[in-house]
Amino acid sequence: MVELGNVLILTSDEDFRWQATRGPVGRECRAKVLRESGEAVLSVLEDDIDVVVLDADGKELKSLITTVRIIEKCRPRIPVVLVTSNKSILNGAEILKENIFYFVIKPANPEELGEVVFRAIKKKHHLEKI
Repeated sequence: MVELGNVLILTSDEDFRWQATRGPVGRECRAKVLRESGEAVLSVLEDDIDVVVLDADGKELKSLITTVRIIEKCRPRIPVVLVTSNKSILNGAEILKENIFYFVIKPANPEELGEVVFRAIKKKHHLEKI
């Protein structure tokens, strides 16, 4: 099997972890799952990450904004997909919208998540060719 890319999944939600790694993302990509924002930032700096899937549930808005901004500053071509069951975070996260490739509402359909991640990988690879 040829892997499509390297996906970093930041979540503390075991159900979402299971969905994300058992669906198309887990089957067709190399998925690395972490729980802590600091670990995720280090992974973005050290590893060849193509897409970050950031689970916003259980995280403070300030922490999310900081994590997304650090990723964008360090690796501006890495798309970030934000996943949440809290629709109000989308209203409160106006500042994030310019830095987020796509928003997914939980419960996330594994097929939809896979489609979004694959599009994000294609976008990143296209930007790298420019």
